[in-house]
Amino acid sequence: MSITPLTVEPNSVTNPSGFSAEMDTHLAELNPMISQMNALAVSMDAVAAGGTAIPYTFSTTTTDADPGAGLLRLGNATQNAATVIRSDLVGSDGTTWTDLIDSFDDSTSTVKGQIILMNAADATKWLVFNLSSIASPTGYKNITVENVASSAASPFADGDSLLFKFTRTGDKGDTGAAGAGGALAFISAATASSSASIAFTGLDDTYDSYVVKLLNVIPATDGTGLSMRTSTNGGSSYDSGGSDYYYYSTQLITTTQTGASAIAGRIDLAPDIGNATRELGVSGDILIVRPSEATQTQIKSTLDYYNAATAAVASKCGAFRDSTADVDAIEISMASGNIASGLFALYGVKRS
Repeated sequence: MSITPLTVEPNSVTNPSGFSAEMDTHLAELNPMISQMNALAVSMDAVAAGGTAIPYTFSTTTTDADPGAGLLRLGNATQNAATVIRSDLVGSDGTTWTDLIDSFDDSTSTVKGQIILMNAADATKWLVFNLSSIASPTGYKNITVENVASSAASPFADGDSLLFKFTRTGDKGDTGAAGAGGALAFISAATASSSASIAFTGLDDTYDSYVVKLLNVIPATDGTGLSMRTSTNGGSSYDSGGSDYYYYSTQLITTTQTGASAIAGRIDLAPDIGNATRELGVSGDILIVRPSEATQTQIKSTLDYYNAATAAVASKCGAFRDSTADVDAIEISMASGNIASGLFALYGVKRS
């Protein structure tokens, strides 16, 4: 900015008769010059601060309206709780900053950049915000922010000279190449607590196959089995007919069943699960193979547990859903009673 030059230089020796009038004019011009020099000092401080910095005068008013030329206000009286900064288009240096402020949300990243509001005369008083978007009411900007740090809850007083410093976030990077096939992608988890069943819906062709991981699944009824049903309508109903499933093998460490039919329209994943203190809950994996390929959906499981009465410590099951309809949901439950406790997690698997 330019500083208005003084028009007269009073001199009592060369112009004694006009000295008083010249001095009056000189003194009247000094005050505007001092204001201009102070504004220039703020601008110079802004440059020294680095990044992009705009000088403002702080207003403690919080209403959503044009703060007025050179003024900046926040949307909350508790300054570090503010979620919007209201900045006039003109800084306290008299410069119009509209185009520059409009560029602050140009980044393609979710957080467009970071704003530091700092007391120009006291660098120990400051607020730091993440910027997410900018709105443009007439004559000013509403800048949506989230406070991430502050020197105090409300470090600024009405009339304080501020520096508005902005640092831009880089654009969001390109999507990386797909990873190697076969990796597990976590989808969701559920914790059983006296639950009648645990269901996972939304199985589709996003993944080629799905894996349900079980951890310490304990039945409320001692000696009951773990079973599973499938759905083709998003879990509105589950297949439960006696001919909906068939096994090719269900194997315990002490017993082998081959060619058995489903029990009461369910896939019998693991029978005879104990729930006594010294008996371990069921842990392991259930694999649902290509449920969205209009073929018979294959289900495989490898589960470990212990029942002292039967000495069963592991179970392997292979079964088919006897239909080519796409499976889009599954339900896991006990053959009788509730699931007392246990963790279930669903993962997706892609071939490539």
